[in-house]
Amino acid sequence: MEIKDEKTAPKRKLSPSIVLGGLVAVVLIVYFFTFTVRFDEICVVTTFDKANDETAVVTKPGLKLKWPYPIQDVQPYSKRVHTQQAVLEELMTKDGKALVIRSFVSWRVRDPLALFRTLRHIGEVKSQLNSRLRDAQTILGQYAFEDLVTPVPDKSKLTEVEGLIQAKLVKDMRNPQDYGIEIVTVGIHRVELHKQVTPAVFDHMRKVRESLAQTARSEGSAKAQAIKSSAERDRDIIMAFANRYAGNIRAEAIKNTTEIYSRFQKDEDFAIYLNELETLKRTLQKKTTFIMDTQRSPLDLFNQEKDEKKQPEQKK
Repeated sequence: MEIKDEKTAPKRKLSPSIVLGGLVAVVLIVYFFTFTVRFDEICVVTTFDKANDETAVVTKPGLKLKWPYPIQDVQPYSKRVHTQQAVLEELMTKDGKALVIRSFVSWRVRDPLALFRTLRHIGEVKSQLNSRLRDAQTILGQYAFEDLVTPVPDKSKLTEVEGLIQAKLVKDMRNPQDYGIEIVTVGIHRVELHKQVTPAVFDHMRKVRESLAQTARSEGSAKAQAIKSSAERDRDIIMAFANRYAGNIRAEAIKNTTEIYSRFQKDEDFAIYLNELETLKRTLQKKTTFIMDTQRSPLDLFNQEKDEKKQPEQKK
């Protein structure tokens, strides 16, 4: 009998099918026993299709363990803000005008556990919001057309209407039960007029704008007249003060002139002499050459003989 050496015996190689089967088994185990939470998601882990406590909510991203379906299942919800538009809807204003509006609502998941227990799927949330939003839009019927569509931006009440619609939508999505979502904003981004009323509305808007223009012109004229009256009143006050002040200066000047004349009357030649000196001083202030007859006043002062005659004699 021949005995084979174990060291020299050939080794058995693994079959490729066995390796492939093992890899598939590993993948299936990972697939059924784990799940991934993305950084922008919140997941609710259900046990036998129920989520009974806060531990069912997983917020930390990464790879997590779970029992395979149907023991446990995972319902993911996005953390991002969802925006959806409502369908075009025709509404009547308080004064009987037909408006076609389209609004939108932005929302995010606030309480994933409450959302799972009520609506569960995002599609159900959107359907519920569309229905609630159509009901809330009826608030526009409490406002007249001029309150919503006006050429004066500060008088438009669209922002007020949007706030009321949002408040009603927030209340409806929490009562009588909490759906677990947060209403971020509600807006009306499209307002159209019905074709049958468009010409009449445009005519009315034209009349309103003409009335506003006339009012603005009247106010401008009134303000201009008030400014003119105020300016004239200030002018009269200033002129009266100036005339009174000028009269005082004139009276003071006449008084001083009278005193000076009375003094000059005592010696007329000396007064004439001083006047000629002052005239000569003003004439020769600048570097100017004059060729004139020294026999004429006031240049006759350069004539020594006349100057001696004009000088007053000293009183003894």
